[in-house]
Amino acid sequence: MHKYIIRRLLLTIIVIIGVTFLTFISIHLSGDPTLFYISERASREERLEAQRRLGFDRPLPEQYISFLVNLARGDTGNSLLHRVPAFGVVMERMPATLELTICGFVFSTILAFPIGFVAATKRGTMTDGTLMLAAMFGQSMPSFWLGLMFILFFGVTLRWMPVSGHVPFIKPLLEGNTAEAFTNLPNALRYLAMPVVTVSVFSIARNSRLIRSAVLEVLRQDYVVTARSKGLSERTVLVRHAFRNALIPIVTVVGLQFAFLLSGVIVTETVFSWPGVGRLVFDAINNRDLPLVQTAVVLLAILFVFTNLIIDLLYGVLDPRIRLE
Repeated sequence: MHKYIIRRLLLTIIVIIGVTFLTFISIHLSGDPTLFYISERASREERLEAQRRLGFDRPLPEQYISFLVNLARGDTGNSLLHRVPAFGVVMERMPATLELTICGFVFSTILAFPIGFVAATKRGTMTDGTLMLAAMFGQSMPSFWLGLMFILFFGVTLRWMPVSGHVPFIKPLLEGNTAEAFTNLPNALRYLAMPVVTVSVFSIARNSRLIRSAVLEVLRQDYVVTARSKGLSERTVLVRHAFRNALIPIVTVVGLQFAFLLSGVIVTETVFSWPGVGRLVFDAINNRDLPLVQTAVVLLAILFVFTNLIIDLLYGVLDPRIRLE
């Protein structure tokens, strides 16, 4: 098991280096990055002076090594818009994104599992057809349109929910202020309700269909038929024999779903004016804030890679054959 973990960690480090390289080189492929730091009306002399001051006149390999060293120290330059270190700005917004991502992940997983299992055990019935039809609509519904409909109906018409804003919950916890966190919890849930449902609908629909397919595939296996022939109850067959063997493909998609939610909530955050990293990146792109965009992309990519690492380790726990290979 230790060799398996070490091998996966080494692969993760290689992937992270690759991600940082692609992020770094993509900035230079788009043109001279010096133009992000100076006025469009700057003279050639001013441009060359800015290149020298910022280090963009050096060879690309030397610039990349410097970028890696600074990234390891948490120094990714100052935000052009906020005039403070970009790393600090992104980390300040990260708790809000984590709140939305974790709540969306938990909500979608809790609903997707029973929906998928019920649809699999009721295959061919009206229940199965209704659930899968609803899942099809859920996958085809754009999240921005769904968010706007929630705002219009629950926020503007019924006035049950706030249409924008955010009450922090995770940030006080990280700062050790537990009392403030739990005091904020009721209001935090009110502000979370519509964004969480908006970001979760696609995940619920896709995961429930995947879970249904995975369970149906396992139910056809010989060991399940043997378990039933022994007189075991249907609940025992599903829980002890079908569930664990169906988990491998389910863990893959459900685990990656967390990473996709983390890096893909930009639309939902923009619709609901949620002060997270997604909204920050959107504003940074509009304001041509290169250091902020670069920092956010690298950090989100690293979180994505570590999510993949956790999924790989779960494979080894669920199926020892994968670990031994």
